[in-house]
Amino acid sequence: MIIIVTKIAVCDDDKKFCLIIKEWLENQLKELNIQGKVEPIYSGSDLIDRFEEFSLIFLDIDMPKINGFEVYDAISKISSDGELPYIAFLTGKDEMVFDALKKHPLTFIRKSDYKEETLYCLKKIIDKTETPFEYYLKEGRTTVVLKIKDIEFIEKVNNYLFFYTKKEKYRERGTVAGIEKKLCKCRFLRLSLGCLVNPIHIRELTTHEVILQSGKHLPISRRYRAEFRSNYYSWMVDNVG
Repeated sequence: MIIIVTKIAVCDDDKKFCLIIKEWLENQLKELNIQGKVEPIYSGSDLIDRFEEFSLIFLDIDMPKINGFEVYDAISKISSDGELPYIAFLTGKDEMVFDALKKHPLTFIRKSDYKEETLYCLKKIIDKTETPFEYYLKEGRTTVVLKIKDIEFIEKVNNYLFFYTKKEKYRERGTVAGIEKKLCKCRFLRLSLGCLVNPIHIRELTTHEVILQSGKHLPISRRYRAEFRSNYYSWMVDNVG
C-alpha cells in the first residue's frame, strides 16, 4: 500500500528544545491526520547536506558557526531545481522577526509560543496545498520513498504498477483505478486504460502521444484523447506562471 507522507526537519543546536518540538509536532500530525516523520538536526551544516529530503523545515536562526539565515541562503543557492522546502524560522529573540521576514519564509515561530505557532504553521500548509509531497511504496520487502515531482508516469502491467522516474523504475501490486484515486490531488492524467502521466514532465503534446522532458514517448489512446487534452489544458491554466 502507498502511504501519503511528509518529512519534517527541526534544525536547532539546542538539543533539548529540538526534541521537545519534535514530540509536539508528531502529536499534532496525528491530530491533523497527516502521516509524517519528524527528524531533529543539530547543525546548519548537516541540514545543508540533507535539505532536499524534507518537505518542511523548522530552522533556528541563532545557531553557532552558521546561523539560520546563512543556512537558508546556502540551500537557496545549491537547490538543483530552484524548489525549496517550506521554511519556518525559529527564534527566541522577537526582534529578529523583521530580518526573518526578508527571506519570505512560510512563517516565523517564537520559541516562547511554539505550540500555538507551529500548529498554525501546519494548518497553513494544509490551506496552501493538500497535495502530498512523497510516497512510501512497498517493493518486495523494501520500502522506497519517491518524491511525487520525480515520478514521470505510472504504467500497469499485469498485476503490477510500475513507477518511472528519469533513471529508475519501481513496482508494486495495484490497480490504475486505485492509484488514480490516491493521486487525484497530484493531478496525474490518464493517457490510456493502463497509464497515468505526471503533467509537470510533459515537454510536447501531439495528436497521438506526449513527449516527456526526458525524451520518452507515451501514446494517448483514442478512448482517452479528448479527456486527456481537456484535463491537460486545465492543468496548464492553473499552473501558468
